[in-house]
Amino acid sequence: MDDETKREYDPQSRSHQEVEKEVGDLSSRVLDLSQIKGKVTEGGPVTYPCGTSEEKKKGLRSVRHVWSVHGVEHDTLGKGMQSLAAQLPANGWKVVKDGPNTGTKAKTPEVFAVHETTHTQLEASWMDSSDGGEDLINFSVYSRCFKDTDPE
Repeated sequence: MDDETKREYDPQSRSHQEVEKEVGDLSSRVLDLSQIKGKVTEGGPVTYPCGTSEEKKKGLRSVRHVWSVHGVEHDTLGKGMQSLAAQLPANGWKVVKDGPNTGTKAKTPEVFAVHETTHTQLEASWMDSSDGGEDLINFSVYSRCFKDTDPE
């Protein structure tokens, strides 16, 4: 976000521990909705500075949890993406994109969604081995910017 961009919301005051837990819980539910039983990468939600340099000075933060699921058959990942897209709306998410990833050779599906209560965002992209890597679904779950009440 550059200095010219105006935020469409006022960042709430929250502790980063609270937001990390919220993003972690939503990530776990997203995995459940995909119904994929595969290997999941290590790591958890991490807090980062958010916004412009001026906003960073004011203690604005965002929490991001990036992970992937892999080690399952190609068709299982496809079914998982279908399940995810179908299950999200009934679980508090508004799907804003459910379609092919035009940046990949295989044009595999990607799903973008926003949690309607928390405004947490989800990006799920199926990465096909034909694009030069392992078959997997890459997930990024991240919060809105917030004013960290416990910056340490």
